[in-house]
Amino acid sequence: MDPFSFYYSILKQYINPSFIPTLAKLWENPKRKFHNLDHLKDVLAFIEKNKNKILTYDRYVAIVLAAFFHDAWYEPIEKHNEDKSIDLLKRNYQYVIKTKESKQYFDPYLEPVWIDKLKNIFKLKKIFKLKNKDKEKLMYNDPAILHEANRLIEVTKHRIIPMEKLARLFWMADNEILTKDFEVLKTYETKIRQEYLRIPEIIYRTERIKFLKTNIGLFNKNADENLLKLIQYCEDIYKK
Repeated sequence: MDPFSFYYSILKQYINPSFIPTLAKLWENPKRKFHNLDHLKDVLAFIEKNKNKILTYDRYVAIVLAAFFHDAWYEPIEKHNEDKSIDLLKRNYQYVIKTKESKQYFDPYLEPVWIDKLKNIFKLKKIFKLKNKDKEKLMYNDPAILHEANRLIEVTKHRIIPMEKLARLFWMADNEILTKDFEVLKTYETKIRQEYLRIPEIIYRTERIKFLKTNIGLFNKNADENLLKLIQYCEDIYKK
């Protein structure tokens, strides 16, 4: 499944259409060995599998947007990937959309009150100078969706499982790989190391083991056992 085709109806409504090809290219970067389209597909599959836990359509849109943007910016040696990914989403979120027939495109889940709030909050002068007939061809996306998507991306920065349901669901979607069996974890480790080849092995070994240890106790007993095996594996194969 191509996620950009499957979710295109959501992406084109909430994201600047001219940025969508760029977003796809970011995920398709050949330097990405783990944080690539396969990871995006896994995150989205986890979301779809747990879709019944998402109570409203707006929250569903928010978590889908968070999935597409949470690793949109990814440079292994940088410390602020999530912040830069959030910035990409902020800069490309569509608050106002021109349509041919606005009545056919209005999202039934959007609260109409946001139309007036947008006028006041964003003071969209150019839009409200349009003729009446053109105003009727506009639709407005709820800025709360953007805020929620940003919040979900933010929680992936931390090694703590969130208490709030939607944030918890997204955090688990992003970290599901850490619950897999040892053989899958070894493949995952190989891909991560390939992304960090610029880092000397001795430094990578120390930091990688430190990271893996922060995940002990987060999931379940079986996951802990496999993570401990992975830690031992890293201790054995990387130079001290």
